[in-house]
Amino acid sequence: MSDNPNTAAREMAAWAQDLEGRAERYQDLHGRMAGLSVTETSRDGAITVTIDNTGVPTDLHLAESARGRAPAELATQIMRCLRRAQAILRHEVEAMVMDTVGEDDTGTAVIDQYARRFPDPELAEPQDNPGR
Repeated sequence: MSDNPNTAAREMAAWAQDLEGRAERYQDLHGRMAGLSVTETSRDGAITVTIDNTGVPTDLHLAESARGRAPAELATQIMRCLRRAQAILRHEVEAMVMDTVGEDDTGTAVIDQYARRFPDPELAEPQDNPGR
């Protein structure tokens, strides 16, 4: 801050304006993230999982074609679909943060939190049972 009272007042006003702008951007981010959800469907269309903005499942749909699968196989496929949805969520949140608030400390912390919670699923997933 300057020793000159007029300059100090201008600096304080600019600082306050900057804080107000940042608060508005974070409020916008919060609103956009609150409405975010991701739906992912298995390769064969038998399983559809929807998650909310925190990665928690909000809907699970099993098509008739899922009937008769072994419980362990079905559970594996559901979890695989869930993890893909969460990875998509992470990328969407990252883009949203960058578009809204940029690379400040708080934005980076949000991105890092989602990256830790929702890593990319294994790239080489075994094929679902063909012929079923």
